[in-house]
Amino acid sequence: MGALTRGHAALWSGDLTASYAPELKLVGVAAAAPAIELASLFKDDRSTSAGQVFTALALLSWSRVYGAELDAIIDADKLRYVNWIGDECLTSRFDLFIDSMAIRFIKKQFLKSNPVKTEPWSEFIVRNTPVRRPPNAPILLAQGRDDRLIIPALTQDFAKALCQNGGVVQVLEMKADHLSIAQLSANSVIDWIVGRFADKPAPTTCASKK
Repeated sequence: MGALTRGHAALWSGDLTASYAPELKLVGVAAAAPAIELASLFKDDRSTSAGQVFTALALLSWSRVYGAELDAIIDADKLRYVNWIGDECLTSRFDLFIDSMAIRFIKKQFLKSNPVKTEPWSEFIVRNTPVRRPPNAPILLAQGRDDRLIIPALTQDFAKALCQNGGVVQVLEMKADHLSIAQLSANSVIDWIVGRFADKPAPTTCASKK
């Protein structure tokens, strides 16, 4: 599976723990601004530079993991710049600057078709979208209110679905954008993790059931 972000990878790690590390006890999963509803992200983000970077990273990752040909969905003369984006880890504002330069050369539109409606890319989107089954452990989702890539409404909807499926979920919203949420929420996340290893009851923002 090609993970799109560290938050996305954290959710999948929590979901798959029992299959790849059954000897371990999962006490919690913390994720900052995870890529959750991938189909919605592909649809909503294509008009923004950050969203185009997300799209390029996802498609490039899946082409390498699944062996799909990028030139089937990306214009051949734009592949060079998509690879520029793939060479950056998107962990700093310098990486974002390099990506923004690549997007300028791409000049907005670089897709031949909509990945959500084009096989095998639509299958990859479904396969890599975090599931909403009852979680195996408490979950903390840190979300920036100013995030324009992973918008708060998507995180809230995902949390609500997990809550309805019996999960113990806390959404921590802060004044942050996509790049700053991990750093700004770090102390709170560490406190939350310490609480899980201390076997304390996990806090939740799920609505109580009467």
